[in-house]
Amino acid sequence: MVIKIKIMSLNKVLMVSCFCLSIFKIDAQQIPEYLDCVKINHLYRKACHNCFQHSVINTFSAALNETRVVELDIHSHKHGGNEASSGVWYVRHSENTNNSNNCVNTVNGQDNQDFGICLENLQDWSWAHPGHDPIIVFVDLKPPGAISTANGDFFRPNHSTTDLDNVFKQFALQMGGLDMIYKPSDLKGNFSSPREAAQNENWPSLGNLKNKIIFVLTGANSHLHEYVVNLGGSAMAFIAVKLDVFSNISNGYRPQAYSFASFQEVAFYNLNDGQTAAVGQYLELNGFMSRVWDGHSSTSASQYGGSIAANMNNIAIKNIYANNLNTNMNGELTNIHYVTTGGTTTSPQYIKSQYNSILQSALIKVTAQNLIIEAGTHYNIRAGEEVDLLPGVDIRPGSNTDISIGNCIDYSVNLRPTNTSGGEELLEQQMEHLFIDNQVITKTTDDVVEKLVKEPFVYPNPTTGVFNVDISRFDNSGLIEVYNIIGKKVFSRTILSSELVVNLINQPKGIYLVKVTIGGSVFNEKIIHQ
Repeated sequence: MVIKIKIMSLNKVLMVSCFCLSIFKIDAQQIPEYLDCVKINHLYRKACHNCFQHSVINTFSAALNETRVVELDIHSHKHGGNEASSGVWYVRHSENTNNSNNCVNTVNGQDNQDFGICLENLQDWSWAHPGHDPIIVFVDLKPPGAISTANGDFFRPNHSTTDLDNVFKQFALQMGGLDMIYKPSDLKGNFSSPREAAQNENWPSLGNLKNKIIFVLTGANSHLHEYVVNLGGSAMAFIAVKLDVFSNISNGYRPQAYSFASFQEVAFYNLNDGQTAAVGQYLELNGFMSRVWDGHSSTSASQYGGSIAANMNNIAIKNIYANNLNTNMNGELTNIHYVTTGGTTTSPQYIKSQYNSILQSALIKVTAQNLIIEAGTHYNIRAGEEVDLLPGVDIRPGSNTDISIGNCIDYSVNLRPTNTSGGEELLEQQMEHLFIDNQVITKTTDDVVEKLVKEPFVYPNPTTGVFNVDISRFDNSGLIEVYNIIGKKVFSRTILSSELVVNLINQPKGIYLVKVTIGGSVFNEKIIHQ
């Protein structure tokens, strides 16, 4: 793969205080098994519907073995309608008993436990699986009365919005700190609201959310509205609103219970399987997350596939295991092969997030145009093969920006690859993802940049085992190192002249990383030994 970084004009396009390219970082390392560079709102995931019920799966912890998107129904009242004891939140689906669930007290082994024990099960699973991708917990607020109605109040004197939020805070502190929960304020960054942040692609990448938990409240829109109004910008949980007769594309699918101000806290939507058209028409295009659930006893492959086709992020099914769904339908990437970021000449896009994990990524190419990255901003651009910085890109002094090239194509049972024609190509993608092919450029002349783009320094590529390393474009001698696919160094030598011949005939065939260090610059290129 030839790495290409196109820079149209340094003095017009890349505006930094030192007029250098130090933002291009070198970090040759192995990529984790899942795609660190994929934003969470670009991922489809199989979710569990009512996965606290015995009829769905044996234990709540077992549900986490099947999916990273789970659901808990909580009640602030006892069976019969009276308020529960202070600090107690019951977990059940219908009006039958005070607790009816598969959450297990690890001390006595008993199930049918309250919300606190369910969260302990979540914590235990997280600690037992370090490095896990983010877990989304949909918490459905169940008021007194018939199931799925708004009869009666959910929030009560001893079960207020603050009381519920304190449960999330205590859970986060037990996990290791408040930052263990990804919160609406994290999404908001330096934008005016979480909603504006979502519309500006301020979601973090999947890799940046390792080991984190995301709580999302569902239920009656009026109860969710009460939560965000009372908690404001300090809320620990997101809310996922439902569509109602007032919601339509012209008002951004705003429910009737919400004022314009409170609506700015909404970045998630909770839909039934008859409302998925709204996702493709508006929600997904505007960066909002979505969950869909169906009212059937089970979900067919055609229903599940239809939800994927509608670009739903979290597809909740009742039978989370042994469901006869295609195993490769567990997840899929969307719209990230080619990404264009920025605005127009008259209306450029401003990036002003202070959240330090914001990543604009694409599997193949990111094009930036009319993009202004303001001082104090943390912003990263990453592409598999090419980054084009077109006129109007202004990376201002004081911003922390990392622009890098790396092949992010990956595959696992939870991530369906796209545009693959067969097993051989898939195998190559699995191998290629292991190396990040970054480049550090510390020289700033147009001549050096153009030569780097046009002239590969390793040839021939592919090779039968013998290849040349050409550093004639530089004045200094250099060090060459070659690493195999597991990161072991198999060759190292100082280049004293303009060219060096490397012999890997005795090495196994496969993909190797060639690293050349010249002065303060480091260049990497992948070579295929076949």
